[in-house]
Amino acid sequence: MFLSPPGTHFEEDSIIGSGRIYDDRVEIDLCLRSDLVAKLVDSAPLMLEMTTSPLTETIFRVRSVEDCGKAPEI
Repeated sequence: MFLSPPGTHFEEDSIIGSGRIYDDRVEIDLCLRSDLVAKLVDSAPLMLEMTTSPLTETIFRVRSVEDCGKAPEI
């Protein structure tokens, strides 16, 4: 996951990020609200739930991100 600077704009106002699925990984570019960025810094690892919509078989748009709490230890 890559965090884009505040004010980054994607194709539509309702899109806050984009992602791509590869054979060995998923890459996501996001522009998050400052409160979520602060939680990621202070409470990492943090679980995030993303609402997405497909653009192609391997490319998707991120429409929203919600905090689901601290990730369990593995």
